[in-house]
Amino acid sequence: MLISDNQLGKIVGEPLANSSRGYGEIAKFKLSNSGLVTQVSTMKWYRVDETITDELIELDIKCNSEEALQTLIEYLNN
Repeated sequence: MLISDNQLGKIVGEPLANSSRGYGEIAKFKLSNSGLVTQVSTMKWYRVDETITDELIELDIKCNSEEALQTLIEYLNN
């Protein structure tokens, strides 16, 4: 997301599976009365460029992961 949204370079490889937005930094704790263990997210991630509404990062050059380095070399040579 940092590379794509800030136009810092090209992304080469296979489609990404994770959303560009999400929750994390999980805090786990035990409730004192019931003894139940629970967790809650304490952080939310946003796109760098909030005008982009896509959940997934679009690749600039799609290829198999095994071919990514060779594909990048060919792209740079052209």
